[in-house]
This record gives sequence, C-alpha cells and structure tokens, in this order.
Amino acid sequence: MNTTIRRKILLAVDGSDQALEAVRYICTVVAPDRTDVVLFSVGIGFPEVFWDMDNNPLYRSKKPKVMGWLADHQLVIGEFKEKAFSIFAAAGFPEAAIKVKTQTQKAGILKDIIQESYQNYSAIVVGRTGISRLKDLILGSMAHKLAEKIKHIPTVIVAGKPTSRRIMVALDESIEAMRGISCIGALAGADGLDISLCVLNHRRCPVLLPRVPI
Repeated sequence: MNTTIRRKILLAVDGSDQALEAVRYICTVVAPDRTDVVLFSVGIGFPEVFWDMDNNPLYRSKKPKVMGWLADHQLVIGEFKEKAFSIFAAAGFPEAAIKVKTQTQKAGILKDIIQESYQNYSAIVVGRTGISRLKDLILGSMAHKLAEKIKHIPTVIVAGKPTSRRIMVALDESIEAMRGISCIGALAGADGLDISLCVLNHRRCPVLLPRVPI
C-alpha cells in the first residue's frame, strides 16, 4: 500500500524570466515523485466598456492595439508554459504532476492569487520581479504583499538565478521558527540538498550547526 504524502505547490506566474527562475528553483528543492505543481496565472480581461469601442470614434482606432497587446501576452504565457514543462520534465517530474490553471481577473490579481492559495496547497512560490512593461501583470510588485497577506502556508520569493542546493534556516526560540523547520522538512526532498541551521546562543551570537544532508 502506497502511503506517500504528496504536496501541492502553487506557483503564481506571469510569463516573466524571473517566474521561470522560480520554476527552476523549485525543481532543485522539492522531490519530483511526491510533489504536484500548479502553474497559476491571472489575466486582466477587459471591462464591458472595451467592447463598446466600436461605437466611439475616439477609441475605435485604439482597439486593434489593445487586441494586439492581448495576443502578445497570450503568446508570452504560452511560450512560458512550454519552457516550464521542459524544465520540470528534465528534473524528473512526471507530466501528470504539473497542472496549468488560468483565469480572468475577478477580485484583483493579488486577491485572486490569495484566494487560490486556500485550495489545499502546501506552499506558494513567486518570482520577486515580473514583466515591467505589463503594468497590471507585475507579480514582482506583489511578492512582498503576498508574503504579508498569506499566513496559512509558506511563501517562497525567488530572486535572481539561485543555483545553490543549500538552504540556511535562521532559528530563535519563537514558535514561528519551529514552524519554519516543519515546513522545510515537509517540502524539501530533492536529491543532493543539504540544510544548515543558524541559531543564536545566549550571547545573541549566531552559531552555525552542522549541515544536514537530504
């Protein structure tokens, strides 16, 4: 009887290079054989007034540009998903472990992501920066807001191009620190990963404990 516990990760993406780095990072941390990943993207959609442009000569000429922008964004998201699937496949993730979920903005991109995070996820992962030229789709400007708002699951913010397979956990005597250890223990399971614990002694000086291989 297979009793393996599978963890589900929410990866909020916007098609940016940093979101792709978040994909690569999560592949170096979690175990492919017991992790499911949902690539979640929120589109801005168009208000009803947009469809009335044809009736207004002032805006009629702008409609093709707006439609072109939408087509370009859909192309970016499509190419992103293809690259993401290739990265997951190379890391050993089975095809069935990767899902794609796309929806039109409802309550706002930030609120939509937060609402989705309550669907039985073990953690949420986002890139620190997004696509600056698409003002309403910058996940980067939302990364720290997500960290502030989401309290029920861990939030992982990926910056730059992390390549190290080491994780350092800073500890003190708080309950939150122990919760951090529990989260790392539940999620981190990739081969070749090691974890270092950095604690404060009675003199408030950091002490680095021996690394723990995973």
